[in-house]
Amino acid sequence: MIEIVRYEPAIKGKVVGYVDVKIVKWGLTIRRIAHCKNATKEWFYLPSYSIPRENGKYDFIPYLQFSHEDAAKRLTDKLLPLLNEYLSSNAAQAPSVNDDEEFYKELF
Repeated sequence: MIEIVRYEPAIKGKVVGYVDVKIVKWGLTIRRIAHCKNATKEWFYLPSYSIPRENGKYDFIPYLQFSHEDAAKRLTDKLLPLLNEYLSSNAAQAPSVNDDEEFYKELF
């Protein structure tokens, strides 16, 4: 069983929030899974750290690596319905996000 234990709204590029997830069977909590959104889809990134490259860009290395290639995808595929259910029960934490990135660039 997987349950969402916390959601933190955010506006940082395509990131609209961070999710803390508890995998009950393992007794494991994964903190700050990035919840991302654009005009056509929503997705999640497991926590990672960045390493700067010489060209000024960054490589992002996940803290967690699953033994089976599709395990991370199976986990993140389960998160959206769980998040929608969690936000329905905790409406105060629901993000209010406009998909217009230019609007947010002007604000920050």
